[in-house]
Amino acid sequence: MKRAEVSPSPSGGAFQHVKLFKNVLVAADGAASAKIYVFDVRDWKEKQVIRVGAVPKEHGGVGEGADGDDAALAPAAVTMLAFDGLVIAAGTAEGFVHTWKLMEHEGKRGYARLLNPLKVDSQPITRVHLGTQAELLTAYAASKRTLVCWELSTGKLRGAYNVDGVAKGVPMALTANCESVIACVHAHKTSDGGGKGNKTPPLAALLDVQSGEGGAVKDVSPLLGEGDPACIAFDGELLAVGTTAGAVIAWNVGEGYAAWKGYHGGSVDAICSVPDNHRPRLLSGAADRTLLLWDKTGMVQARLEVGAGVTSLHAPTSRTAVCGTSAGMVELLALCAPDATADEALTVAAKGGRRVGNELVATAWRHDPGDAPDSRRSFEVRSIHWSLYDPVGVVNADP
Repeated sequence: MKRAEVSPSPSGGAFQHVKLFKNVLVAADGAASAKIYVFDVRDWKEKQVIRVGAVPKEHGGVGEGADGDDAALAPAAVTMLAFDGLVIAAGTAEGFVHTWKLMEHEGKRGYARLLNPLKVDSQPITRVHLGTQAELLTAYAASKRTLVCWELSTGKLRGAYNVDGVAKGVPMALTANCESVIACVHAHKTSDGGGKGNKTPPLAALLDVQSGEGGAVKDVSPLLGEGDPACIAFDGELLAVGTTAGAVIAWNVGEGYAAWKGYHGGSVDAICSVPDNHRPRLLSGAADRTLLLWDKTGMVQARLEVGAGVTSLHAPTSRTAVCGTSAGMVELLALCAPDATADEALTVAAKGGRRVGNELVATAWRHDPGDAPDSRRSFEVRSIHWSLYDPVGVVNADP
């Protein structure tokens, strides 16, 4: 790996939200009237700058338009960002969702506004998800406690799903999606009395915003007494949560197996799904500077110690991953093959105790490119068996 000798031009404000798809990176700054920058990471050339609040006056624009057109700048501080390569969606502090789609005009390609700003609430948007194949957009505002879904092709409201049919007032802590299926974790913070003695325990739930099916995962007892949920991963089969007490908890919702639990020696601050059609896996990272690679049954296949606490993870293929650390470093990782035999002592130590000895480092990661793909690849969405869940409370109403 060669260190890049180029960097993006200064944006005039720190990037607050960043999303990457293949070689295209989109980043939103923290301005009250935010801009979204589009880069090609192969050479870090700035391909496009989008002014989020540049909307027609009849749709919230205020003040004078640019260059004499009928667009004007509306307040638009970006709070959430979603990107799937084709569509950019940005939720704002003003309660709107703005969308742009990759289009071509006169031989030039760029992102053009797709829909007029979609109103969710007067409070900040806290979740935005794109269902690429289903062409659906889902957003959530904490004050309304409703997941609102639209069709991307028409802007038509598909449904509004009140989470309190399952959550019963417990705050939404984490969400992740696999296409149209949204995985949610609800929990009170331990600082607010959400520990073991809280009368309302944490819970996990799934909702398919395309069909309206879903409900609560029945056995959430592994979450009890494990601190606050800190990160989430969901690939359509494995739903995994990392906690501040060092636990990694996963439910195989595709096959209906009971949840399994393993441990790091510090707060689990990052977790991601490792894509593979036949052998789904998880990669978790913690404040104790360790990375653990798990198979779908909870067996630890590999362990690696990096130089600082792990803050972010991304696995674009079944054999590669990228790790960000609290020291500001980015680590490029080669993952062992999905059928690698897990070391029994390593697995027992990871699942049975809160700390794993450093002597296990040598038994873990093996650099063997094998049949690793040459480029990023997608994976098929797995079917969800809804028999595991209770019916979800649904409100089909205009947001």
